[in-house]
Amino acid sequence: MHVIFRFSLAIFLLFTMLFIGCNGEEVIHKDQLEATYKKSKRYRDFEVATQTIYRILELDPTAHEWEDSLAQIYFSRKSYYQVAVLADEILQRDEKNTHILTLSANASKFMGDQSRSKEQFNKLFELTNDVQYLYDVASAQYNLQSKKEAEMTVAKILKHPDIDKAKVKLFFNKQSQEVPLKAAAINLLGVIAKDEDKKDLAKEYFEKALALFPEFILGKGNLEELNNGQK
Repeated sequence: MHVIFRFSLAIFLLFTMLFIGCNGEEVIHKDQLEATYKKSKRYRDFEVATQTIYRILELDPTAHEWEDSLAQIYFSRKSYYQVAVLADEILQRDEKNTHILTLSANASKFMGDQSRSKEQFNKLFELTNDVQYLYDVASAQYNLQSKKEAEMTVAKILKHPDIDKAKVKLFFNKQSQEVPLKAAAINLLGVIAKDEDKKDLAKEYFEKALALFPEFILGKGNLEELNNGQK
């Protein structure tokens, strides 16, 4: 705690020395600002890192690469609204910035904006042909109750040439697990079939997903729930 306090105090004093000259005028030292940013990141002092980027952008509004860093910090702090707003500005200038588009798509997902998330993940797939983004599209479609569209997207996933080597990280019940994308996609088909009361088909999908990845926690839970006759 004392280390953090001393570091924050040092940063404050550094800003004072950097920007206030003897005659009260601003003195700009961009290289020192960049050093401050690196040190604040090392200490995970994201507040100081954020303010340092603001100062750098005041000094040089064309230093757009720092906006990317700012968006990443916002995302790390789970400030998803700020990510979305900043991403919109960046993407107006560089619509093919896949790093920012990925941050924005995930921020939209975590905020519950499934329509925006679906649109952005779909654009990411168009730009990269990365099949993992299609799974995010299918998940958003499912959450939007567009189950037929989700099934069509899963069919596209299963035909993708990278399907057998792709993985996806799933989040559920305050847990997360990286699983083969093929197993995750088939599990989603099982969930859709279960929702439509097609229990035999759902069981077939869940068992197929588990055959591909026996350690699949979510798949095991879905099959157990189906067998117990729970909703």
